[in-house]
Amino acid sequence: MMINILVVDDSKVNLQLAKKIILQHINGVKVDTVFHPQNAIDLLDKSNYEIVILDIVMPDINGLDVLKWIKKQNRLKRSKVIMFSSLDDAELLADAFTLGAYDYIRKPFANYEFIARIRHAINEYEFLNLVDKNVKTVNRKNQELKQLNTALKQTQTDLIQSERVAGVGYLAAGISHELNNPLGFIQSNVSVLVNATDILFSMYEEMKRLSDPEHHDKVQLLEKNTNYAYLQEEMPEVYTDILNGITRMSEIINALRNFSDIDAIGEKDEISLDDVIKNIKALIKNQMSGKIELSSRIEAKSCVYGNRGDISLSFLNIIQNAIEAIEIKDEINGRIDIAITEDDTCIFIEIKDNGVGMSEDVLNLCLNPFYSTKTIGDGRGLGLSIAYNCFVHLLRGTMKIDSQENLGTSIHIVLPSTQ
Repeated sequence: MMINILVVDDSKVNLQLAKKIILQHINGVKVDTVFHPQNAIDLLDKSNYEIVILDIVMPDINGLDVLKWIKKQNRLKRSKVIMFSSLDDAELLADAFTLGAYDYIRKPFANYEFIARIRHAINEYEFLNLVDKNVKTVNRKNQELKQLNTALKQTQTDLIQSERVAGVGYLAAGISHELNNPLGFIQSNVSVLVNATDILFSMYEEMKRLSDPEHHDKVQLLEKNTNYAYLQEEMPEVYTDILNGITRMSEIINALRNFSDIDAIGEKDEISLDDVIKNIKALIKNQMSGKIELSSRIEAKSCVYGNRGDISLSFLNIIQNAIEAIEIKDEINGRIDIAITEDDTCIFIEIKDNGVGMSEDVLNLCLNPFYSTKTIGDGRGLGLSIAYNCFVHLLRGTMKIDSQENLGTSIHIVLPSTQ
């Protein structure tokens, strides 16, 4: 590193002598000399000098005034100023040090002392410059460590959430598997009961027709005591309701198995969004109540490449948020509209609700992990962040949220297709 030195003195002889001695004994320096203090100020205003050797007593402007000007310049705050004086005035030197002078040299100067003080000033400057560089390096490394720590925390959160999701997936898949077998027994046995009941009713009617007239009173009494007319009318409807319930349970179990997809945890495949939405609609049908209508318009035939569990969970989180937003608003005619379209390369998804919406402050924070507007214990604040991570980071798409208070929320997602 080249060290720039400026010598300011009203004696041209001193200037020439100082420059000659410095260049003879110190390598890697550039020396400029200035005869008038105003010229020194003009030069310092344009250029940086690491070392300034400044005469105290000069015409018009003395060295202390120049020193005071130098110390006001932020650009020159590291410059080492050595005062140059033939006066033996302790008070004047004290003023110089008070103003920020680094050292002083008496005139006439001895060569060895002159060079020693300049070398010391150069060493001090280079040391402080090295410290400054090291501080900047430490600050940069500290910032990098902070970023790594933030990324590590996010990774830890993602891993914990992944383990939770995987655990829920295994649990859901296990429950659905265990429920599927007894449900099959119930369905087959109910079918047997329906057929048996039809046979019994038919047999009874035939026996009643063949019985003697003298037994008619007993038959009528039996029918009255057993409420036969009611059973004959209602039993078919009861069996129909039971079979419809079994069909509904079967749909839920199949949707749960498809949602958890235990055999595909961590695996990626081509996923049909139509199937995903159908499964979710089956799972949340009971949450919709009579106030919320969920409509889906799916015109995209292409698939997305990813993990079924991640994609299903992300859609489910968004739709559940929409349901909760409508319930908070207490909207009588709640609506959730899902539209999925495509072009040659992308699939476009819009999920829109007419719920309570979000303020600008909430909108700016809603993607942060663990941020929730719900009371403590009612929500983890992970729903939208999980969806964002899935659609943006895992599937390499985009996700944008538009929301207005009391008007609703629209979530726009663009994903690459697997055409």
